[in-house]
Amino acid sequence: ESQKILQELLGVISTELATKFQYTKKIKEEGNNVIEMLEVLQRHFRNLLLAKIGVEKMPAGQTDYSVSKLKNIIQLTESLHRQLTTTNANPKMALEVLLLEL
Repeated sequence: ESQKILQELLGVISTELATKFQYTKKIKEEGNNVIEMLEVLQRHFRNLLLAKIGVEKMPAGQTDYSVSKLKNIIQLTESLHRQLTTTNANPKMALEVLLLEL
């Protein structure tokens, strides 16, 4: 299930802005769905960061993010995750913010 979510999100990340907003429109308003997406993206970008600094092997065909960009993305996913689990933040809005950063 995580791999399916990741592949779907990676496909959306590389699209234009309008497509990203259309994607967030169809996501359920349930926070759990977006929280699961954030967790999947956190793992993915942490793995990319580890590969970038030489701890792990770089997955084939991955976009070349800088170390600082990867750190910013990870911090953003952690911040959004914390907000969604501890406040009444809007899950759809959180996902839009993340997709805009990517």
